[in-house]
Amino acid sequence: MFRVLILLGFTMIFMHLHATGDISKYINMKYSWISYGTIFLLWFLTIAELVFYMTGSDEKEQDHDHNCDCGCGHSHESPNKWKRRAWYPLYFLPVLTVFFLPVATLDSNI
Repeated sequence: MFRVLILLGFTMIFMHLHATGDISKYINMKYSWISYGTIFLLWFLTIAELVFYMTGSDEKEQDHDHNCDCGCGHSHESPNKWKRRAWYPLYFLPVLTVFFLPVATLDSNI
């Protein structure tokens, strides 16, 4: 569920920046079509991740045990869930900063 919220947050960032017009403070408006494409791509990925979450197919594939002894010298076990989820606050940080910190333009006063 965290992945769905992260993707939704990044989608809302781009939509918010376009709706308020603040996107011009971050990118050259000649390339705004790329950020529109990013919005559609992120919506698609959010819906796809939501479908995977609802069906439960993603977790079932990751959590099963292979019990394989191929002799290659390393473990084929998946890492602990806390190790994978330890990175989620890092992904939430940009979402929080865009929505809660004001946009400042760089000019000669700075």
